[in-house]
Amino acid sequence: MGTYIKTSGHHKHSEYIILNSEIFGLNRSELTILANVARYHRKQPPSNAHVNYVALPREDRIIVLKLAAILRVADALDRGHDQRVGDAVFERREDRLQIRADISSRGGSVDLSLERLSLTEKGDMFEDVFGLEPILS
Repeated sequence: MGTYIKTSGHHKHSEYIILNSEIFGLNRSELTILANVARYHRKQPPSNAHVNYVALPREDRIIVLKLAAILRVADALDRGHDQRVGDAVFERREDRLQIRADISSRGGSVDLSLERLSLTEKGDMFEDVFGLEPILS
């Protein structure tokens, strides 16, 4: 969404657009949560310097952290924006979230190196929030 304003910093632009919008079916509190999730789907996690996050009630901050962590994993799994990872199976194994990509519909010879690298870079928040390291196999 924020890329319509500018590619760099699009997560901050998305936050601004959502905060200044009226989306049918969402109240102001839900819009604020959604804006924060968009803000934290990449780069830095929330900090005490981020007024829109700190102003949220504790329960809403927890929701933002959980949803942003999940969105980061989803974003990493579609790093090239070409949907190489279609159906996936998620399985908890000790302190890991094992993600098995079903690539059979693509001939079974799809290189997922970019997605693995992206998951390594973006999976830290998921691990911090849920205590599970996401691994793509």
